[in-house]
Formats: sequence, structure tokens, C-alpha cells
Amino acid sequence: MAGQTSQVRCLRCGRSLSAPASIMAGYGRTCRRLIVAAAKVVGPAGFTAAQRDKAAELIGDKGIVPTGMARVWRSVASSGTAFYLTAPEACNLP
Repeated sequence: MAGQTSQVRCLRCGRSLSAPASIMAGYGRTCRRLIVAAAKVVGPAGFTAAQRDKAAELIGDKGIVPTGMARVWRSVASSGTAFYLTAPEACNLP
């Protein structure tokens, strides 16, 4: 319909975004702060530096988005052609 604008929502929490910087980032101010903090966290033992770097890149590139299920996200594969489900308890990423 003419005159209507689509509502842009935060990729993390789903709230409406109105600030131009938030719309460009895809996240609201609070969610963006949480995501930046998460990207800086050193991964648990057993993960290589390369794996941690890939995870930080995925977060920064908005390649991880919520699914609507609590604490479950859809992650884009490095190739960009596949998706994986990730959660704090389990992950099916190779």
C-alpha cells in the first residue's frame, strides 16, 4: 500500500527500530552493546583461535539471527548456502 513503511525489527530481540544507526546495524542500542560484548568473550577451552574469530565475524556480520525459540539461533554457514541451529547447550555447526 502506498504511504506505508515496513517496520524494521532488531535481529536479536525483535523490537521495532527507529534510530537510523540502529536500522543500519540491524540491532537496537542495548542489543548491539550485548553483541559486541559477546564477540569479545574468550571462548571456552577446546575452541581454537580461528573458531573464535569465525564466531566473532558471524556475530558482526549479522549471520546469526533468532529463530523465535528461546535461546536458539540460526547461523549462516561460511559458504552462505546453508544454515545451522545454535544454542548454548548444543550446536550442529561442523
